[in-house]
This record gives sequence, structure tokens and C-alpha cells, in this order.
Amino acid sequence: MPKATRSTNLPDFERPPVNEVYLSAQFEPLAKLRSAHYGLFWERLRPNFPEIEEHPPLRHQLEVFGVRKPIGSDVRIELVERPPMPRYWYLNKDGHHLIQFQNDRFIHNWRKLTEQDSYPRYESVVERFFGELQQLEDFVRVEKLGEIVVDQCEISYTNHIVSGSGWETHADAPAVFSFLRKPRTRDPLPEAEDEQCRLRFVLRSVEGEPIGRLTVTVTPAFRATDERALFVFQLTAHGRSLGNGMEGVRRFFEIGRAAIVNGFAALTTTNMHRVWGRIGHA
Repeated sequence: MPKATRSTNLPDFERPPVNEVYLSAQFEPLAKLRSAHYGLFWERLRPNFPEIEEHPPLRHQLEVFGVRKPIGSDVRIELVERPPMPRYWYLNKDGHHLIQFQNDRFIHNWRKLTEQDSYPRYESVVERFFGELQQLEDFVRVEKLGEIVVDQCEISYTNHIVSGSGWETHADAPAVFSFLRKPRTRDPLPEAEDEQCRLRFVLRSVEGEPIGRLTVTVTPAFRATDERALFVFQLTAHGRSLGNGMEGVRRFFEIGRAAIVNGFAALTTTNMHRVWGRIGHA
């Protein structure tokens, strides 16, 4: 595996509140894939991913532009020739890394399981993803299952911003997020309890063509271990592959990751940047 190097042209933090990262390649369904193939693929992964779990499949989704979405358009009735096959999780020994695989999706996750866990950084996670995706491509070719033709890429960061440093209750959201404003005393509003929101931004190519979206969500929650207030701050870039094969996926990841990291810095306050140890100029 190539040695991972840190990017220097993006905002960086010594103690980022990253709780989970995933990279995803969605592709045209492998019509010849059968349940037995999941076990055969696991045999290739098993030395590093000895545990397996079964989960419901994710829906095939594509980012589209220029189409207005009516209310209730998420409700769909589909006729299928056979029940959808499940999505399998292959987990490594400590559970921090896992692979998700279904007949039209390949995902690599890193997740934080204890407060002592530290984020291994993007460069390490992305090289794992491409090494494992190459294993899948080799498997698909050997088993004559078709071809991996990627039609959408996704990269996502989930942050758990815990109270106690820079803020205390969910009503203090403006102290965490720069795009929120604390109500003024003269505003005819009762006391705020919490904040929840969803933002979407269009990702464009250098030519100005829309290639995807950055979706940002803020959700108030409480940490299970000690019931401290926290904000789940998720930033997800999704859009089309920017070329053929793995290189097209990698190009989208570079654009998507830059949008996520710049968005994280722009949408949070300088006070929180000090808490997280921002490196360089704000």
C-alpha cells in the first residue's frame, strides 16, 4: 500500500471531532451476482475482515439536476423479478474498519468506537478503499459477473461535537455553527431549545458544470455513555464519477473531500477551531 501523506492545502485540525468516514462507489447492478458469490468474495477478505453481518440493501440513487422534485416523490412502487439480495458487512478484528458490499454498491467505513480512538486520516482510508475495490474488480472479472461501471460516488464525514468545550446546551448552537444566529433579546421568541437543519450545495466542475452536491446536516443528540449534549454534524458529497475506472472515482473524491473539509471550516466558528486545534491560519 502506498505511504499516506497529509494534504497541506486544506484546513487541518489537530483534534478533529470525526466519528465516522465512509467512501462509496455505486455501480450498475451486477445481474449475475448470486448469494454464493458474497461468501466467495469474503474468502478473499477474511484474513483481514474475519466477521460478517447481513443488512438490508441500500437504494440505488443518482444526483440529478434540472428536475423539480414534487412533494411525496420519495414514495415509489417497484415490481421486481426476485427479492433484493442483502448488503453484507465485512468487519476487521477491532471493528474500526468495515467493507459494505451489495450488487450495486461498495463502501469502506472507518468508525470511532471509543473516546481514545483517533481518526487515521483521509489518505490512509482512501488507499484502503481503492485497494479493496481493486480486489472486487478482480473477483468480478474472475467469476465472469460483468463489469464494475461506477455511476455515482460518495464521501461522507460524520462528526460528533460534544458539549463542554465552547458550548454547553443545544441552545448554544450559534457558538458552534457560524451560519446560525442567536436570537436577540428583543426578538419575540421564547427560549430556544435546540437546532436542527439541512443544507445543500451544488458541486461544479472547473467548467461550471454541476457534477454533484454537498449535503450538510446538523442533528442534536446525547452521548450514550454519559448523556452529554452533542451535535451530529454530517457532511456528504455525492455525484458522478469524473472519468473512467478508478481514476474517475478518485477525481470525484478529491473534489468532494475538499468541499467537505472547506465546508466544515466555513460552517463552524473560530472559537471551535481553537478547541479542535486548527493548524495554520483561519
